Amino acid sequence: MLSAKKSDYERICQEFGVTDYRWMLKQLNLKKKEKEDEQAKVVENVGNMKPIEVKTSGRAEFEFDMKLKDANSKICLYKDGQMLDYGDDTDDSSKHNMKKTGDKYMFSVNNLGLNDGGLYQVDVEDVNIISTTLAIPDVEFDGMLKDAKVVEGQDAMFEGIFSGPVPQITWCANDISVEHGDKYNITVSEDKLTHRLVVKNCKKEDKGVYTAIAGIKSSRATLAVDEDSNIKGKGRGGASDGADVFARRLADEQARLQREKDEAARRGKGTDGRGDGADGRGGAADGRGDGAHGHGGAADGRGVGADGRGGAADGRGDGAHGHGGAADGRGVGADGRGGAADGRGDGADGRGGAADGRGDGADGHGGLGEDGREGCGVDATGEYGQGGLEGLYGSGGNRLGRDATGKYGQGGDGKDGSGKDSGMGLGADGLGGQSAVVGSGGDGTGMLMTKLYINSVNILHCLLFKAAVHNFFWLKMIRNQYLSKYINSQCSKLSPYFSPINNDKVHFASGLTDKNALRGKPAELLCKLNTDKIDGVWYKDGNKLTSKDGVVISKDGCTHKLIIQNCKDSDVGLYHFEVNGCKTEAMVRVGDLPEFDPDALQKFSNPVIVKAGQSASFKMSFPPQASLEIKWFKNGLELLDGGSVKVVKESNHNRLQIKDCLRSDTGQIKIQLKNPFGSIEALSSLIVLDKPGPPQGPLEVNESTSSVLELKWNPPKDDGGSEVTNYIIERQQIGQSTWKRVGDISANHLTFRDRNVSLGKRYIYRIYAENLEGVSEAMETEKIMAGTLMFPGPPGMPKVVSAFKNCINLTWTPPEKDGGNKILGYQLEKRKKDTNQWVILNPVKDPIQVLKYAVKDVSEGSEYEFRVTAINMSGPGEPSAPSMIVCAKNPNMKPHFKDPEDFMVVRSGNSIRIKINYEASPPPDITWLKNGEPVSPWNKIIHADGTCTLVIPSSKYSDSGVYTIVAKNSSGQASFDVEVRVTDEPKPPGPVALEQVVYGKVIITWSPSPDHNKDDRLHYMLEEYNSNTRIWRRIADHLLCTTYTTSIQPGQEYHFKVYAKNDMGVSDPSESPTWGKNNNKVPMPSTVSAVVTLERPPSILVPLKLHTPPKGYQCYMTCAVRGCPSPYIAWYHNGICINSDNNYYITNASGVCSMYILRVGHEDSGEYKVVAVNPFGKAECSSTLKVKD
Repeated sequence: MLSAKKSDYERICQEFGVTDYRWMLKQLNLKKKEKEDEQAKVVENVGNMKPIEVKTSGRAEFEFDMKLKDANSKICLYKDGQMLDYGDDTDDSSKHNMKKTGDKYMFSVNNLGLNDGGLYQVDVEDVNIISTTLAIPDVEFDGMLKDAKVVEGQDAMFEGIFSGPVPQITWCANDISVEHGDKYNITVSEDKLTHRLVVKNCKKEDKGVYTAIAGIKSSRATLAVDEDSNIKGKGRGGASDGADVFARRLADEQARLQREKDEAARRGKGTDGRGDGADGRGGAADGRGDGAHGHGGAADGRGVGADGRGGAADGRGDGAHGHGGAADGRGVGADGRGGAADGRGDGADGRGGAADGRGDGADGHGGLGEDGREGCGVDATGEYGQGGLEGLYGSGGNRLGRDATGKYGQGGDGKDGSGKDSGMGLGADGLGGQSAVVGSGGDGTGMLMTKLYINSVNILHCLLFKAAVHNFFWLKMIRNQYLSKYINSQCSKLSPYFSPINNDKVHFASGLTDKNALRGKPAELLCKLNTDKIDGVWYKDGNKLTSKDGVVISKDGCTHKLIIQNCKDSDVGLYHFEVNGCKTEAMVRVGDLPEFDPDALQKFSNPVIVKAGQSASFKMSFPPQASLEIKWFKNGLELLDGGSVKVVKESNHNRLQIKDCLRSDTGQIKIQLKNPFGSIEALSSLIVLDKPGPPQGPLEVNESTSSVLELKWNPPKDDGGSEVTNYIIERQQIGQSTWKRVGDISANHLTFRDRNVSLGKRYIYRIYAENLEGVSEAMETEKIMAGTLMFPGPPGMPKVVSAFKNCINLTWTPPEKDGGNKILGYQLEKRKKDTNQWVILNPVKDPIQVLKYAVKDVSEGSEYEFRVTAINMSGPGEPSAPSMIVCAKNPNMKPHFKDPEDFMVVRSGNSIRIKINYEASPPPDITWLKNGEPVSPWNKIIHADGTCTLVIPSSKYSDSGVYTIVAKNSSGQASFDVEVRVTDEPKPPGPVALEQVVYGKVIITWSPSPDHNKDDRLHYMLEEYNSNTRIWRRIADHLLCTTYTTSIQPGQEYHFKVYAKNDMGVSDPSESPTWGKNNNKVPMPSTVSAVVTLERPPSILVPLKLHTPPKGYQCYMTCAVRGCPSPYIAWYHNGICINSDNNYYITNASGVCSMYILRVGHEDSGEYKVVAVNPFGKAECSSTLKVKD
């Protein structure tokens, strides 16, 4: 849009789907400003930009004015981002050119093709100056522009029809492009196929050539503007007012006949006797000729054609090639061709004529003679050329030339539009006769007005000719001295040909017609005579046929039949039936129906299923066959190549491709193979899958209550080719802008109950159908209200529970009547004493859900009263009676601590902050104690409203202890203890030693960490590394002892690490020496049996320790036991075995016995004992667990 015209802004926005024009213009102005600032770096100014457009010369041009800051700046031309080389417009062979005239730069593209379309840009030193898009649509003109002739003051219209949609084309008047405005009205049909240009209020200066250009395709037509008859003077040009009236009637009659002719051409034959051949040449009963080459003449002397050849009533000839001659000897044409009365001829191609009828031109055009003498010319091929033009009102010369097929050519063209009859011939290319009577070209055959034609055709020709004479009777009033002479001469010429019909002679009522017979099937030849009293003879290729020749010959009245019962190749030939010298003949051909490839036919029958937007392809193979015509149909309508349909034809197969399929393309696909012997068809089907259509109404509301809305709808008309899987329901409450998804139900349900509605609220619903391809458009409902409005009664009077300086606590009872709906909540209001204004404390949208409320929006010392209103689905009801007046002040209260923490761990060096919240009235005196003694005065105590905080800036191990806060006022005293533990990450354990007493077991012992005695929560963790796995893995944790026994495998090396752990983290490890392959053997005394040394009673290696965890903390007890065989371990709590109690987690791994309590309570306090028993003895140890508050 930066380089487009303002008039194109709306079209461009619509093309790209932009609807917010105001936003687009704002963004466009910002972009233009940025572009101008960038351009200011290299140019002083840029203006008069004209976008690229195709000119009538066939090349595309765009131009602009630009003044460079540096004349040596590099100017680059790009197409779709690729730099192009360009010339200076002096060499025609250059594809791209730039022409500079002063400050004007014009770029052009020559020899346009489809590949030349794209985005063209001009940059100066990498700064973009202009960008313009050249669109070259791949379309053809289905309807060319037609010449127009109007009277001054009237509007003229030109219309072009294209084979495909074209958004915009270029219109030119006399090679100058025009735009939509006051003078010209340019419109485009909705399907972009038809483009119209209306020239308003035509003037003399508007005449000329008008061109429609669509890419590389163009169509031209001329506009003639006549003077208004109302302003003509009498005697102008030698004509009277009556002649002008006749002239207008003639123009109207010509227009009417032209319309009839066009209609007849569309039906394939001429209803008014006009000729129509392969190249459109022919003659008409009214003297007019019109065709693709435009050869012809009219009774009024006018001839119109695509190349403009013809003559005019006033003697002037005018056309694109300028062929013509004039009564005064003048000839005017684009190529300068013409003849003169003095016999001189001068033209670019050497064509000319002399008064004596002699003429010789390069293309064989003959001379012009006033007395109608003939001229003869030789064409470029050496054959005879066109016949000579006749005299002013004489008859034309004979055309003795032959066309490309060797048949006779066209007849002569008369100055007054009549052609000499002897020039009419039978042309294989469909050239019809040029005489005043009719030539029929529907099948490419011209009518020859001789006695060879049957009498019925002569009668038709005579009637048509007389009709033409009658239509132009009024011309006698204008030129009766010439016209009457001409009509009389023509009638005298035709009179010998109008012989009457002799019905007594034998003739054929209907003759034979060519027959294409199927091989192996019967074929019938039939003709009909005008009498049943005569028999005829049948012949094949000149040989007489009888019943012995394998045919059946029969006669039924006037009808004669020849039946070939089983057609074979030998039956092919020319058959004729002869009777009394009259004969009719027909050609019999034998062949087969077309055939499909069987495998391809089987595949073709399978339906093609595609998704919307995809392309569908059908292919049918068949053996190569001669004279084969192939057609595709969809739902009975023929599909033609073009647009979204592409048909690829090969000798042995045919392919149909439908691009960008729509749901509406679903249907039956049929291919038809047709040859002269018949046709066969194959059927397939196309299924285009798409999202379904919207659900159908009318929407029904089955139920509407305060809490439920039930909706019912109908399924969509079109399921998109696949079954609807579910329905999606969205809801919007009136007054809100958001849509909320409230339901997703299966396709077999067409109802939905919305249970989340509010009484009295109105809603809009959108219902979507969904299948595997997507979600449909929505069916949107009208506004629907939930239930009917019924309001609750007044609640009970609010009562004051307690009052403080910043809070008043209230309570109330629910209303006796809820209005038939659930009470959603309450709205509370306050009023200050001695005022009349009630202040809402909570909005209706946020009701109080319970029957109490703490009012904090009060001022100390002020007196208030309160009232409350119940709210249900319908809304708020009546308010309650006001409460008693209450003063906002604190009552006397003993100190009370609010949710304090009784234990905290602090890293050594960090600050200790013990914060305690309390309530008391009046404010209490606060005292802090440590282990029963007042805290150091160096510690900081911070007092705030209801809060007291003890701060120790930098903690040490000695700061560990129990801190007590004591609060005391006139109402009483309260205290609270907080245990503070100051610790740090533990130091690593001491050296690690390894000992093997039992084969396959290693006892790991280590020296305790230096912090072992300072921190009763310190424990140990072990990791193992062996040469087999080569990874470190944890083998034990939460060990309170300094020894651990683990299993080892012979032949492997082991390494062990011991860590100390506490609440702060893990210490660095202490590593063991390597336990290698040679260490696995246990030395055995030679005098003692190995069996005796392994058996021993249980013994306690590491006993249980005393534990004093706070309440709620975890507790982990462990001890080490040795014995062989392995002893049975039992745990007891206060003398009760707890091995099977799920509240304890008990393990025994290689002699290390552990018991774990997740959260200890007072009930867990007591004595814990471990008993180890084997066949050789018993061992036990015990300890005490004390749980602190």
